[in-house]
Amino acid sequence: MIRFAHLVTASCALAALLGTARMAVADTIDITKETEGYYKEYLQQVPVTAASAFAVSKDGAWSYWDYCDGCALGWVASEVKSECERYAKAECTLLDTNRALKLDYNVADAPSDDAGAAQPPSGTSQNAAANKPATTIPGDTSDTAPATATDRQAILTADQFKKLIVGNTMTGVYTNGVKWEEYYDPNGEIRGFDEKQGTYFGKYQLRAGNMVCYDYPGTQYDWCAKISLQGDSVNYVLPSGSLDATSHDDKVVKGNPEKL
Repeated sequence: MIRFAHLVTASCALAALLGTARMAVADTIDITKETEGYYKEYLQQVPVTAASAFAVSKDGAWSYWDYCDGCALGWVASEVKSECERYAKAECTLLDTNRALKLDYNVADAPSDDAGAAQPPSGTSQNAAANKPATTIPGDTSDTAPATATDRQAILTADQFKKLIVGNTMTGVYTNGVKWEEYYDPNGEIRGFDEKQGTYFGKYQLRAGNMVCYDYPGTQYDWCAKISLQGDSVNYVLPSGSLDATSHDDKVVKGNPEKL
């Protein structure tokens, strides 16, 4: 499955967490207290070994962050900035990459509705990386949700993955209604098809901790997850511990019925 979206958040970092990175930057942006709170969570939750980025809207009221183990920083930063702008419906800038400030910031009062700034709508969802309440866009289904204990217990080991997934086909439906399917060839190749882009190819690789990483050459949609299998129903548990929700009705089908 080509994963097209990551987590979304809409919005008091500790000086000890910021270290000397704050003193090394010159430009300054005003952010809300809520955004600062999410930045603090970002610093606390992101593994130091992961490529990570935190973007903020120019009015400081919206933020979006994500991280990925084994991914290129440029790809993560691009995805984070793009998703921030999609939800803020305004230009965003990178406040931080790899836990180092690119801009200094001041904490300001939230902009008023009269100022015309984008304001977080009502409703809550889950911040995929920190599992904290966050604001969501009404009607949007691309957010993530925390994995349940059952999901975690059903995560496949490497041997189980080879036995139950390799040589078989995964199917699902993206949140935009497009159906997809991927055959897991024993040679490590993925041969896929979806109703929008047609045939595509990729690779899968088992890594430490029962993690499966996906590489789709020529695209920026590489990602990693653990596979949770209950019956024939599949869930993808992201490195953050949350479930991917860019696809639904994901199942494993025996063999390669579509001759991919």
